[in-house]
Amino acid sequence: PFVNGGLFDCLDDFASAGAGGRRIDAFTDNVETHGRDLDVPARLFLDPGEGLFPLFRRYKFTVEENTPLDREVALDPELLGRAFENLLAAYNPETRETARKATGSYYTPRRVVDYMVGEALATALAKRAEPADGDAGFLRERLGRLLDWEDACDDAAALFRPDETDSLIGAIAGLKVLDPAVGSGAFPMGVLQTLTLALRRLDPDNALWEKLQKERAAERARAAFDTRDEAERTGELAEISQVFETYRDSDFGRKLYLIQNGVYGVDVQPIACQIAKLRFFVSLVIEQNAGDDPADNYGIRPLPNLETRFVAADTLIGLQAETASLLLDDAVAARRKEVAAVRERYFLADSRPKKLDCVKEEQRLRRELRDVLENERKAWTAAQERDVERKAEKIPNPAARARLLEIERRGLAKRRRRYDRALADARKVAEWDPYDQNAHAAWFDPAWMFGVADGFDVVIGNPPYIQLQRDGGRLATRYGNAGYETFTRTGDVYQLFYERGCGVLGSSAGTLAYITSNSWLRAEYGKPLRRWLAERHSPLRLIEMGKDVFDAIVDTSVLLVGEGGGAVRAQPGRAQHRAGASVGAHAGGVARVPAVDLDGLDDDAFPPPEERWGEARPDGAAPWSILSATEWRVLDKMRAAGAPLSDWKVRISYGIKTGYNEAFVIDSATRDILIAEDPRSDEIIKPVLRGRDVRRWRARWAGKWLIDTHNGYGEEPNRVPPVDINDYPAVKRHLDRHLPALQRRQDKGRTPWNLRNCAYHEDFAEEKLFWMDLTDRGRFACYASDEMFALNTAHVLVGGPVKFLCAVLNSRLATWFMEDTANTSGMGVTRWIYAFVSRIPIPRIPPEAQSPFVRLVDDVLAAKDTDPEADVTAQENEIDRLVYALYGLTEDEIAAVEGNLAVGSAGDGTARTAAGGAGPTG
Repeated sequence: PFVNGGLFDCLDDFASAGAGGRRIDAFTDNVETHGRDLDVPARLFLDPGEGLFPLFRRYKFTVEENTPLDREVALDPELLGRAFENLLAAYNPETRETARKATGSYYTPRRVVDYMVGEALATALAKRAEPADGDAGFLRERLGRLLDWEDACDDAAALFRPDETDSLIGAIAGLKVLDPAVGSGAFPMGVLQTLTLALRRLDPDNALWEKLQKERAAERARAAFDTRDEAERTGELAEISQVFETYRDSDFGRKLYLIQNGVYGVDVQPIACQIAKLRFFVSLVIEQNAGDDPADNYGIRPLPNLETRFVAADTLIGLQAETASLLLDDAVAARRKEVAAVRERYFLADSRPKKLDCVKEEQRLRRELRDVLENERKAWTAAQERDVERKAEKIPNPAARARLLEIERRGLAKRRRRYDRALADARKVAEWDPYDQNAHAAWFDPAWMFGVADGFDVVIGNPPYIQLQRDGGRLATRYGNAGYETFTRTGDVYQLFYERGCGVLGSSAGTLAYITSNSWLRAEYGKPLRRWLAERHSPLRLIEMGKDVFDAIVDTSVLLVGEGGGAVRAQPGRAQHRAGASVGAHAGGVARVPAVDLDGLDDDAFPPPEERWGEARPDGAAPWSILSATEWRVLDKMRAAGAPLSDWKVRISYGIKTGYNEAFVIDSATRDILIAEDPRSDEIIKPVLRGRDVRRWRARWAGKWLIDTHNGYGEEPNRVPPVDINDYPAVKRHLDRHLPALQRRQDKGRTPWNLRNCAYHEDFAEEKLFWMDLTDRGRFACYASDEMFALNTAHVLVGGPVKFLCAVLNSRLATWFMEDTANTSGMGVTRWIYAFVSRIPIPRIPPEAQSPFVRLVDDVLAAKDTDPEADVTAQENEIDRLVYALYGLTEDEIAAVEGNLAVGSAGDGTARTAAGGAGPTG
């Protein structure tokens, strides 16, 4: 049989054996053109130690990749994904070096794919199909069962009325699904498997599916461009009949027409598309059974050609210029139908000559399109120039006419540049060759590449994780002018995939499902994406995953997004798993559930859709809090009982910015030398903390000192004048050794020897709290009463009842509040900066009510002064108990806080880090 699937064609870039072109495999060369026969030694296949066949025996090969369950065990689906991942780890065709990390490409585990596919398809089909009783929610629930491999729903008649079954099969037939970063094809394959399962349950004998495919073929025949197309389309009806006659009780017809009409993939790496096509090839091969007649290829049907279903292209670059769209509309109108017909013929072509005929025909059409575009350019240029001349002819004064001509020609030059940019986009369409398997397009357009002009029903996948600033900002430069609202140079490629993915969804019924890093939920660089999703789309559900999903260091989450405005809802937790959170859609926002444990995925680890939802509240660009309903009650109680810290009479500042620590921060030995040289040096050398020196409750001062050559501070009449460096000759000699650097620095004062202005200089001599910018609970907060400075990697708070505030801010409840409302660094560490610390709500209580807190803080400080490693767990637990009571929390609410703080706890068992772990392409 002609087993092609677009996989076994020669990769040489000439149409048939002959001279010229690039040799990739040379399989079509013969003795005359190549000089010798192809010689493949048998040992490559049979050697017991290194042969291909003995190697294969060490892998698990199965009957079919038809189900995520293990009871039917195609190639093990994990094998192809891992092969793809490891090929990328070994070689990058663009840079000739190790590529997996550079391309951000990781294989998504089968159970994660299965869950995401089921949720996305159920959501999309619920929007397209018509429930008999008008209850869309009940339809969605039944679809969940229909698409659930674990559910013993072999007869869908018990779930759906006949009219609903017709509606669902029609919805499946019209479904368009795209993976924009297809990788090894895990998600498209999951879609194919799950839709095949649904059809098998809805239409066991393929009667409705066959009828629908014949109706679609007849429509294509009526719309055919010329008589040859019409004849071939008419012949397709007979072909469909033969498929279902031969495979009445098989999935072959289901899969074949799902692939032909609804499943698409894109990846910037051609190797990814090749492996994805192989996966689909195997999926169809195993559905066929050999007969007895060798004249008819033993009854084995040729496989489709998948080059026009999986294309190598840069998903993130589109055809953006409006003028290009107009040009293409005019120039392609007469040819788009022809090109679509050629590609459909190619999909089902069952011989090499037929395939070459289709390739040549599309090449002719693309040449015609290039000619049309060139003629359009010439006509447009001539018309613009005539218009300029006509305007000039109306001016009788020669000097005025010359000035007008100059102005008009400058305007024409600008219009020509815009037109040429648009024309360049239009030419990309004319030059794109879908049959060149060695190259990738530097752009992606679903209408031209796939014939999908109205958007996809489902966009699903695992976009790559690559920081835009890597490699000198190469990707930031590439995508910075591509029109993305969510772009930020400090961000990641996967953020742009969200916007691009939503952009190619259908206008009203589209659903997007991605697994990506979860850093965007709270990191600073995620602001544009959070705002964009909250304002423009409907986040439906969010599942935070544990670090076991991928062999990558980033935290990950699964997000489902619907088109149109709306809010998010989430499920409360059930059994306690290792790490993770889930979100669903309702009035309100996002909510947390226990983590998904990959080891328990077969044990119903993902919460089913029919369970009760909790609240969720995505708040534009602010960090998205992912909380259960119980936790939202805690947050509401805190805000009702307390005033934000910013409303207290306190000042929060960052530490001293020296601009050049190498000069201004010295050790004790250097301080002693300077004082020995000039005792007055002691006046301006002050103890200082670095961020790393700040610990919980007490600092661990490292003997570092700040040369405090301040610019002066305070109010008149008691203002402290600026330091004159000439009054301190020893210090001046020390600083002079660094003078070139001091002169170049940005943060400097009235002279190169002075520090920059610091309006809160006096605060460092008062009772105060210190904490780090990036920290877990172990670094907040540190009490000090003596004069102590800090560098700008720490923050300082003065004013108010400092010890009472120290107790509350060091409590587990305050840590929980920050971890769920503040930005992170992008790697799971909370940013304890003013913008978020100032929001912590703290109840105003009289001094006598503060006394128990103050006594406990004094006990802790005394213990830490005696022994920095002293165990103060008992005092901390009592502080936590008092703080919970301060806000009136119930036992259930306390348990919710404690439970989430226990997930990913820090070394002392008191702090939680963010859940997650994953990586990209498909």
